[in-house]
Amino acid sequence: TFTQFSHAFPDTVFHIGNESTVLNDLDHMAHADILLGGPSSFTSLAAALNRWGVNVMPAVRNPAEDKFAGMGGVVRQHRIVSGDLSEFNAQLCAARLYVTQTARSQALRCSPG
Repeated sequence: TFTQFSHAFPDTVFHIGNESTVLNDLDHMAHADILLGGPSSFTSLAAALNRWGVNVMPAVRNPAEDKFAGMGGVVRQHRIVSGDLSEFNAQLCAARLYVTQTARSQALRCSPG
């Protein structure tokens, strides 16, 4: 839920659109540094278009229904909510999205590339 992520990432701004902002929302989602999404086809389209950011998506129970399988930069939400930031931090490094404060507090080591 957004409440859990608000606690995990304080001072984050969440953009939540509606049916009148679909094209603008898709554009923003496709260019997001960090895309927090749900299991919808709309979100999977945005995640597929978002090639340079980190996509934080829900886990699925049936792998055959996983719309995000094979996409790069995907981190499962349950890992972050449970306090495991290792995969998220690795994806931030891979996408070269360094946040100095987070890097210091998590003792990140990103290999130069």
